[in-house]
Amino acid sequence: VLLMAPVASSLCGEALGRFFDWGVSPLWRCLQGTSALERRYRALAVYNSPWLRLLRALLALGLGVAGLPHAREFHSACIDTVRTTMSNPYIMRKYDDGRIIDDYRQAYAWLRVNTPEDSRVLALWEYGYHITGMSNRTALTDGNTWNFEHIGLVGLCLTSPMREAHRPVRHLADYILVWVKDDLGKAAHLARVANKVYPGHCADDDCDQYGFLQAGGAPRMMRSSLMWHLVGQDDSGRFSDTDQFREAYLSVGGLVRIVEVLHISKESKAWAADSRNRRCDAPGSWYCPGQYPPLLQEILNETTPASNSEAMEYKQDFERRAEEQRAELPQPNRPGIPAGSFRDSCLGCSMESASILACSHCKSPGFASGPSQLDFALCETNEVENCHGSLTCKPLPNAADVPAGGYKDSCLGCRLEGDGATLRCSHCSTSDAKRKV
Repeated sequence: VLLMAPVASSLCGEALGRFFDWGVSPLWRCLQGTSALERRYRALAVYNSPWLRLLRALLALGLGVAGLPHAREFHSACIDTVRTTMSNPYIMRKYDDGRIIDDYRQAYAWLRVNTPEDSRVLALWEYGYHITGMSNRTALTDGNTWNFEHIGLVGLCLTSPMREAHRPVRHLADYILVWVKDDLGKAAHLARVANKVYPGHCADDDCDQYGFLQAGGAPRMMRSSLMWHLVGQDDSGRFSDTDQFREAYLSVGGLVRIVEVLHISKESKAWAADSRNRRCDAPGSWYCPGQYPPLLQEILNETTPASNSEAMEYKQDFERRAEEQRAELPQPNRPGIPAGSFRDSCLGCSMESASILACSHCKSPGFASGPSQLDFALCETNEVENCHGSLTCKPLPNAADVPAGGYKDSCLGCRLEGDGATLRCSHCSTSDAKRKV
C-alpha cells in the first residue's frame, strides 16, 4: 500500500486533470476565437464548434455533479478510517472465538507497579512509547530515536553472547523487555546495525550468520546471543536465570518477558541521572544528543587502552569472538566445480566425488546461508543454480510444441512425451519460490 499509494494518486490526478481540461477548454476556446489549426483542418473546427463546446461543457458538468457524492463519501471514509486507527491505538486483541490477548497491557502495568520509578528499560524502539506512556519508566529507545550509534549499541547488547552483553547492559538498563513471539525475527537487523557502528561484531558485512537456517535451527552466533535466550529459544524452552540476568515477569500467554539486569553499575546510573552531565546544544534546550557514562565509554572505545578490568575483559572477549567468527567464514570455491550462477551466491563449494557437488554456504533470502549438495550426474545441462539456498540443475528451455497455459510462467524443461499425450516439466516453482523437480 505504501509503495503503490503515490503511483495511484499520481495516475488519478492525471486522469482528473485531463477530464477538467476536456470540460473547461470549450470555455477558453470561446474567449480566444478560432485558431489557425481550426481554420486549416475542418474536422478540428467541427469538434470545437459552439454546439459541441456547449455539449462538452454540459457533459463535464453532469459528470462532475454525479461524481461529487461519491467523492464526498470517499473523503469521509478516509478521514474516518484515519481518525479511528490513529486516535485509538490498541495493544489488546480479540479473536473470533472470544479469546482476548491482554499480555502486552498487563506487562506494562506490571512494570509500572513493580519496578522503582527511576528504572531504565532496554527494549526495541517499537515499544519505547508504550514503556514511557503506560509504565512511566525510562525507555532507552523509542520511535523518535534518531541516533544511529545508539541504535547500534542496543543492537550490540541484544545480539552479543550473554556474558559479553552483560558488561555494557549493566551500565545502561535495569530491566530488559522483549516480545517473545516477535523480537527474534527482528534481531538480524539489529545485528547488522550493530556491525555498522562496531565493526567486527559480525564476521561479514551483512551478518549472514545471524539468522535462521532454512533447514531449521540457527548458527552458533545467533544461538549464543542474549536475544536468543531472552525469548526462550534454548533447549529448555524458557529463560534460564544466570548470575547476570534473572527473569522478573512472564505474561500469562507467554508473549512478553521482563528480565532484571543483575549487578548494575550504580556509579554509571548516578552519573547518568546527574543533570550536570547532560550534553545539550544549548542550556535548557530540548535537543540533547547526550553522552554515555565514563565507565561505559571506556568499554566501547576501541582506540584507547582499557584502564579497568571490566573494559579489558570485554575487549578481550569481543576480539576472541570476532576471531572465532572469522574462522567460521566459508572457504573460497575450489577448482573443478561446474559452471553456473550458483558461484555468485554459494561459497565453500567442491566436488566431493566424481558427481557430488557440495557447498558449505548457499545464500537464501530471509535465512542464514546453509549447506547444500547436488548429484551433478542427474543434470541435463552443464550448469548449476542456487534456488533459495538449494543447489539445482539449470533446467532446459520449454520445447516449442508444448501447449499454452499459465504454467509456462513458473515451469521450465517442459516437453511432450508419449506421442504428445503427456506433458512433463523438469522444474516447476512452488509457492515458496523454490523449484520442485
